[in-house]
Parts: sequence; structure tokens; C-alpha cells
Amino acid sequence: MDYAIAFAFAQMISGIDKLPDTSWVKIVRSRAAIATQTVIDVYDNGYQETPTSPVRRLKPLFEVTPTFSYKQALDATEKLVISVIFHESSFRVDVERTIDGSSDCSYMQTKPGWISKVVPGKNCNDLKKDPKLAVFVGAEVLRLHKEYCLNKLPAEQKNTITAKYWLGAYASGTCGFAQVKARELCGPAGVC
Repeated sequence: MDYAIAFAFAQMISGIDKLPDTSWVKIVRSRAAIATQTVIDVYDNGYQETPTSPVRRLKPLFEVTPTFSYKQALDATEKLVISVIFHESSFRVDVERTIDGSSDCSYMQTKPGWISKVVPGKNCNDLKKDPKLAVFVGAEVLRLHKEYCLNKLPAEQKNTITAKYWLGAYASGTCGFAQVKARELCGPAGVC
């Protein structure tokens, strides 16, 4: 997605596009700019843990069809990831949920158990320091939840579900649950 379009989307969902240019708005705008650029960079260029390790690439979360191009699938995916980042962390990479002891962390409030499954040897502290790692892990966890949920369905139902079905699993751990939360995650991106 073009950065200007993605950044305008990030500002719109956060509401800062209509606010006067205060110091707080400048901070949120700066965080939104970094998060947006990171999402685009990770989807365009992948994630590389070290200069000598292989580049790991993410695929769009939405299927390419004769009427839905790769670019459209990628744009919808990037919007969804930006939407999740805003919803879960207000574009802050360094956050950790401690109120309920879950320790979900960083941009997408990734559960700690998923981090080492996606990138062995990494943890919440690594995500809170590295925006690219945070986006890569969070987006990959979204993909894993989608695959898990689709694999639980009979073949004839796989084309009838929406993103809310598997986003509910990202939010709650159970496919099809947490529909209100799922709608909050996918609604701004228009992918429900």
C-alpha cells in the first residue's frame, strides 16, 4: 500500500486527523507514522533476524481471487494489521499488559507463548524494542489463527466465513468467539 494512504488511514482510525496540532497529537502522529511504515516495510521486505539469517516473508491474510488482486489482498491485510496495532496499543511498541497478569505485549498485544513459536529465542522484551519484530510476530500470529480456524471447518464452509471468525480466535483463543472484539479489530479496515 502506498505509505500516504496507509498513514491517512492510521490517522483516521485514531481520530488525530481531525484534532488540532497539540503536543499529544504530534506524539500519536509520530507513533502512527512509525507503525505504518513498519507494517509496509515488513510486508514489502520481510523480516530478517540477523544480517546473515534468511529473510522471512509474510503473505497477505486475504485470498487472491479472479476479482480480488494480490495488491487488494495486501492492502486489506496492511489495513487490518494497522487497525489491530491501533486498537491494541495506540501505536506504542513498548507496551505490556500487566493488569490481568497476561503480559500480552507490544504493538499487537501478542501473547508471550506465541512469540517463541514464531521466532524461537525471542520474548516480549524483544518485541517492545523492535517494531519490525513486533509487526512480523503479530501478523504471523494472525495468520496462524486464521489457518487454525479454517482447518476446523468443513470444506463447504471455508468460503463463507469472514475475518471476524478467525479474528475472534486472535482475541479469545476460540474460533468464532469474541465477535464484538473481532469487529472492533476488523471494522475500521473494512474487512469484516
